[in-house]
Amino acid sequence: MEDVMSPVDVLWANPVTIRLTNGLERSFSSISDALDFLESEWPSRRGAYHDAAVVTCRNALKKMTPPTVAREYFSAACLEAGFGPKTGTRVGHAATGSFHAKAHSSHP
Repeated sequence: MEDVMSPVDVLWANPVTIRLTNGLERSFSSISDALDFLESEWPSRRGAYHDAAVVTCRNALKKMTPPTVAREYFSAACLEAGFGPKTGTRVGHAATGSFHAKAHSSHP
């Protein structure tokens, strides 16, 4: 029986694919995948974008933040941690700093 209190996962239109520091590539196609990585597999050094990504992913699962905002912050957190985008991957606005201070906003 499914827990009715669990938030429904949200898929991104375009997955976020990153290159880990060991050279392996990881692809994240949903907010739950990204949040699990942020909370369970992240290196010990965490920065401001990591914290913002956790908040926006949680809020996006609760439909309080647009999924695109969560995706942008997840991408920025990955760059901040030294996980480069897969070659040819477009870097979002948050990764370049233009989404500053919108982590708690419910508007894009």
